[in-house]
Amino acid sequence: MSKKKWAAAALVLYVFPYASLFMEVHYRGMLLLGGLLIVGITVLLAITARIYGSIYLVLIGNVISAFLSYRFIQNWAGTTGKADFFEPLSTLQALFLYTGILLIAQAVALIVIESLRRRKSRGEKAFHTEA
Repeated sequence: MSKKKWAAAALVLYVFPYASLFMEVHYRGMLLLGGLLIVGITVLLAITARIYGSIYLVLIGNVISAFLSYRFIQNWAGTTGKADFFEPLSTLQALFLYTGILLIAQAVALIVIESLRRRKSRGEKAFHTEA
């Protein structure tokens, strides 16, 4: 596939409310496996978008995903069990927390990818192995 197709596929996959899905997984009690899967998917999307596109693609995708997550959690307000589950936080504050967790994981992955790319362009070995 060409670079433009990979970048377009990454942007299309970003149009998914990952933060609200992360909150739903936590509410249902499957945080360990489901949360790691969601974080892994968003990190792979960020890496794909950065390698085959640009950093702006990652930013636009995260903004769209956060907006769609906000639209999904509006139905959780009130006296439902989901609204009471995140008790010290409101659902909107919990959305910001989960979005922040996803953004931090993506930022760490992008920093590692950029440092590996710079080392490769300078001709250094990516990993040092001692014999």
